[in-house]
Amino acid sequence: MRIYWVVFALTFAGCHGVIRDSATYNAEVGFMSAAALQGAESLMALVARGCKCVDGKFIDPVCESAAKRALVVRARVPWHKAMMLYNARLADDRPAVDPPTVPSPSTLCP
Repeated sequence: MRIYWVVFALTFAGCHGVIRDSATYNAEVGFMSAAALQGAESLMALVARGCKCVDGKFIDPVCESAAKRALVVRARVPWHKAMMLYNARLADDRPAVDPPTVPSPSTLCP
C-alpha cells in the first residue's frame, strides 16, 4: 500500500501551476489583441486599395484570402481576448459560448 502513496506523491510533487502577475498578463493580452487588430485593419486597407472584384467576388485568390484573414481577426480577436481574460479570472462577464460569425470576404469587395 505504501508504494501507491510513493507513486502518488512523486507524480504530483512537481506539478504546480504557474502564477502570473495579473497586470502583466492583462497587458500581454491587450498588446496581442491590439497588434492583431491593427494588422487586420492594415490588411483591409491594402485589400481595398489593390484588389478587384467582379460580380461581388475577388478575382485574385490572394486577395480573397487576405480579406478572409482580416475579417476573421476583426470578428474574433475581441471575443478571444474577452475569453482569455475571463478564463484567467480577470473579467467577471463570460463571453458568449460561440465566437462571433465571420462575414464573407466579399463584404470587402471595393
